[in-house]
Amino acid sequence: MRILHLSTNPYNYWSTYEGEYLNEALMECPGIELRAWGRFRPFFVPNLNAVEIVEHLYGNDFPDVVIVHSTLSRHEDLSDQKMMVGLEILRQRCILVWRTFDPWKLDYYREQYERYRPHIWLVWYPGYVKHFESMFDEKETKVYLFPHAVGRRYLNKMSPRPYDLLLLGRCQNDGKSVSKRDFRGLKVFQPRRFRRRTAAFAEYIRQLNLCKATWSSPYQGKYATLRFVEAPACGTLSVVPHHFDDLNEYYFPQDAYLVCEGNLSKAVEVLRSLDRDKDTFFRLQERAYKIVMNNHRMRNRVMYLIDILNGKYDADPRDYYGIPI
Repeated sequence: MRILHLSTNPYNYWSTYEGEYLNEALMECPGIELRAWGRFRPFFVPNLNAVEIVEHLYGNDFPDVVIVHSTLSRHEDLSDQKMMVGLEILRQRCILVWRTFDPWKLDYYREQYERYRPHIWLVWYPGYVKHFESMFDEKETKVYLFPHAVGRRYLNKMSPRPYDLLLLGRCQNDGKSVSKRDFRGLKVFQPRRFRRRTAAFAEYIRQLNLCKATWSSPYQGKYATLRFVEAPACGTLSVVPHHFDDLNEYYFPQDAYLVCEGNLSKAVEVLRSLDRDKDTFFRLQERAYKIVMNNHRMRNRVMYLIDILNGKYDADPRDYYGIPI
């Protein structure tokens, strides 16, 4: 199977680096020939549209599948926008796959659907699968949940963890922001956000490896974000305001993270107890880490995606887990 993946280089757009995990996993898959095209990649030629890209890479032939990063049309660089031009033509010869990162912009994606009519639409959050299914013609487009995944392990077991808790980005408890002063008595690391995105990912991984735990807030109070799999991949425990269905059905059982039931004082006490009981910390750390390595690597998602591409319409991402949740 020949696959063409259209996306810009992940280290220049923070929201796209998961696409690089997809590339790496596809290249390891037997029988897959992957060609990734986008700015800052080797041999990139600017300002080619989708049809010209295919002609440049394949001559008079076509790939079997074209995977498209959905936000290319919103990028400021004209080369990124140009890659979207002509995809409706390629749809006649290739399986067109859409990767959606921020599905709550429904009007934007409705317009994309009307123009391109992808065969397969991948979305991160289970609730939005139904939203998209209601907008699309199911005879033309199949919508699938594509849970978050990491590319590799980031745990540095030799690294000391001087901080109890990392607060990074959007940290909320029942819709209200939390800060260092809510966790008095703990060593809390709350770094500033990066203005330059090129180094942000590597620094983020370093910060997670400095902390025993990180505050992980569900999006809209009910959806797991990428943080929920990134943190355990770094050996960092997730502290969660409450259990929620998306987390427990697709990512982790209730005994693989810390929960405070919305009570910040309880969160402080739980983290203090972990500092006193190193064995409990290491046991939880190892459990969550193993689940990520066996269930939430991009290679699990690629096996799932390949089956979908081969016509297994009833595929479920949990069928590709190595550890039941």
